Amino acid sequence: EAYLLGDDLLVAPVVEAGATRRRVHLPSGTWVHWFTSEAARGPTDLDVEAPIGRPPLYVRQGAIIPMLAEAVVTLSRTDAADVVDEFDREAIVRARIVPAGTREVTLEDDTRLRVEESATSLTLRFEPGRTLRDLRAEIDLGHRGSGSAPPITIGAVTREGGSALTPVSDPAMVAAGCDGCWHYDARGATLRVGVRGRAAISVR
Repeated sequence: EAYLLGDDLLVAPVVEAGATRRRVHLPSGTWVHWFTSEAARGPTDLDVEAPIGRPPLYVRQGAIIPMLAEAVVTLSRTDAADVVDEFDREAIVRARIVPAGTREVTLEDDTRLRVEESATSLTLRFEPGRTLRDLRAEIDLGHRGSGSAPPITIGAVTREGGSALTPVSDPAMVAAGCDGCWHYDARGATLRVGVRGRAAISVR
């Protein structure tokens, strides 16, 4: 009843009518709940809430999860003015990242995302491919591999070469698209970064 979607997403759909909780088995490693950001270390069995629209979905520590632009509602091309399809936002890639050590993914258009994480720093490298050139990344620093209380001092977010990215007060500004801006949610220990074009972003 539960399955892995790729290497890094564990899905536990609710198949019992009326159920709002279910038992989930997590394999070895650290797993972060997609919706609540609660972490658990496997192997273990958990009894978790599963309300409609928020099934148990877990991300493996170390994952880089590429996603479509937030506004996209269909993968089919459409001319409807009130419907955003994949091709309307084809240059945008979102990524949800739970960093642990060094990890790299290559997407279908040869876009590359690489994360290098240590106890004192983190580097995110973005190499645009044939289509994707606008990155909007969400980095979970609270559950990274080198510790749950990040010693990284947020405030030094730079491009390769040392030029500083611009801090913004609202995460929606990153979600809307920017070239070189970032927002840090201290409560959720989440860093959001937006860049256009090739970039190596360092967080120290």
